[in-house]
Amino acid sequence: MTYAVLSDHLEALHDGRMVESGARISDSDAQKNPRLIERGVLVEEETERRKPSHKKESEPKAGHDAAAAPQEKEESK
Repeated sequence: MTYAVLSDHLEALHDGRMVESGARISDSDAQKNPRLIERGVLVEEETERRKPSHKKESEPKAGHDAAAAPQEKEESK
């Protein structure tokens, strides 16, 4: 799991590293910086969100084909 940095300015981590908004840090680094999590500077990211799902991609296509079929029947009348 990773955390995203959401801030208007540079933030200092507990170990002295500086991170900017949009940076990603590991779960272990985030756990060492609980104040940043409490302030909402570090926000959990779900790994599923970054990986496209084949099921999600195929469902709209099937729905689109099914929706197109009735239109073709109406046009042929």
